[in-house]
Amino acid sequence: MDTVAEALTTNTVGLISIGELAQLIEAPAERLRPVVEYKYLRVLTANSEFERTIVARPGERAFAWLRNMFQPLKMRPFTRERSLTMVR
Repeated sequence: MDTVAEALTTNTVGLISIGELAQLIEAPAERLRPVVEYKYLRVLTANSEFERTIVARPGERAFAWLRNMFQPLKMRPFTRERSLTMVR
């Protein structure tokens, strides 16, 4: 079984800019910065404008995981509402 980092960086299908990826997962591009800095996305072409940085596009399952992680907590799978009250 792959780790999340392995799935996001090795099971890739082409390339995508951070800006386009942010649009697809419906999150601000700046929220993807830590994902890039911690090497969960493989940078192919760095750019001074972060949104134009090109990364390896995650495969279907890894992409779905990434999209879920940027949803509000109550919408994430396997999150019990009772456990969310401690997060506030």
